[in-house]
Amino acid sequence: MIQVPVNVLDQRLIKGGELKKLKDKGIEVHARSIFLQGLLLMDPDTIHPFFNEIRLLLQKYKRFLYLNGLSFVEGAIEFIKKIPEIDHIIVGVNNLKQLKDNIQSFNRTNNNLNIDSFKEFYINEPKFINPSSWKLN
Repeated sequence: MIQVPVNVLDQRLIKGGELKKLKDKGIEVHARSIFLQGLLLMDPDTIHPFFNEIRLLLQKYKRFLYLNGLSFVEGAIEFIKKIPEIDHIIVGVNNLKQLKDNIQSFNRTNNNLNIDSFKEFYINEPKFINPSSWKLN
């Protein structure tokens, strides 16, 4: 079993074929960081100036979600559900309401989307996909 960071912006393990290699070896894969420290749940118009370079991409993602009838949470979860190599999703919650919302979002399915529907949101820029690199002060 392995836990890996994967989300709408961080698709490196999909693009590089590592997830497929893990599954081919019979390794159970758990996705973590699916909300990217909450960045994928925030309105792009109000995010920290550190993210200005990707603000337009996040706005495009917000519009994509709107056009597909998905909330921020539903979009992040739907992306992960479309990855056949992912066996389980790990998320953190602050309260019971968030847990219930996440479960409800997980149980909702959008059959109009597939993994390729999200490929335009992939970025390979460590300073944005690795929260330890964020300069928010």
